[in-house]
Amino acid sequence: MSLYEQVLVELKRKGDSEKVRWLEGLNQRVTSSQKKRIQENDSNIMEELFAPKWVSWEVIYSWATKQDQKKNCILCSEEDALGIEFKGKFVCASCFIELKHKQ
Repeated sequence: MSLYEQVLVELKRKGDSEKVRWLEGLNQRVTSSQKKRIQENDSNIMEELFAPKWVSWEVIYSWATKQDQKKNCILCSEEDALGIEFKGKFVCASCFIELKHKQ
């Protein structure tokens, strides 16, 4: 279990819902370029993230470097690691591109 997951479980156990929501929302707050910089261990990014004081660099780095798990796409039912979360549902990159070009 990564440090990110350990902190998340501990906060859920304590019932600190605000902090849990903040950590679970990292995918929406952090752009892909920022995530790449975090993975490259560029700690200067912390100033750009406007992270609360209770969030440490180690937790952010652990979140960014954890292995992406494959999820099932709600449109094509295939597993993929690349895609977006939309209203709690996963849409793979290829389906998203198809939808975007139909507009």
